[in-house]
Amino acid sequence: MHNPHFPENPAVSWIRIPGTRHRQAQQPSEDVVYQFISEDCLFWGLADGQSGTAYGAEGGRAALEAVSACIQSMGIGNFLNTPFPDELPCTLTHAYRKRLLQLAESRSCPLKEFSSTLLAIALDRKTGNYGLIHLGDGCAVGIPVTGDPILLSAPENGLSACQTWLTTSESAVSHLRIRYGSLETKKRILLFSDGAACFCKGRNIPWRAKTLLTQGTRSQLAAHLTQSNPADDATCILLEMAGKDPSAENLPF
Repeated sequence: MHNPHFPENPAVSWIRIPGTRHRQAQQPSEDVVYQFISEDCLFWGLADGQSGTAYGAEGGRAALEAVSACIQSMGIGNFLNTPFPDELPCTLTHAYRKRLLQLAESRSCPLKEFSSTLLAIALDRKTGNYGLIHLGDGCAVGIPVTGDPILLSAPENGLSACQTWLTTSESAVSHLRIRYGSLETKKRILLFSDGAACFCKGRNIPWRAKTLLTQGTRSQLAAHLTQSNPADDATCILLEMAGKDPSAENLPF
């Protein structure tokens, strides 16, 4: 049954800005944005290709495509309401690694050359319920109808801020997190790669960022991210429940 409080087609836009090294070399961002829309499910994701790899961005896109296809195959309702949620990280990891292995074999190169982080949301268009799929040092932030921003899924780093878990990491399956929720009580959800530290760094959301995340237009969010002069590639995907904002038209992509 359709949830009357949830728009079947929330407005979605994204901002993608190359980090310092890529800007200086006039190279594109290695962050990847992917979306898939079906009759029942909306899927948006971003992956941060590991720096120094030959095909990190390509591997990130392939991983997102594989995760999306796996969810479509099982059905969004089954994904969100599985009686065995502990099995899902294994199922999704197997799906994207199978695809990455195919790419590695076709290029005759090591699997690690396709390494990336992974962050995505799979949304049931009829109910407004969603699942967040998260591996690595990105983060997801929710904006309630009333109240301050909520960290829906925090970045995960290793012993240092430079370390995180990637799609090819040996223990990736034990670090792939799935979080469930509903859009009924939220007006926005934002997905960030680690370069967008001006909005979220670790578990900390700066005061200025809280105001922008809650009240700022997409253009204001884009300007703040650009002005932060990110050292690493920075990407933001914004899901807006209140409808389309005209200021979204010219966001960098």
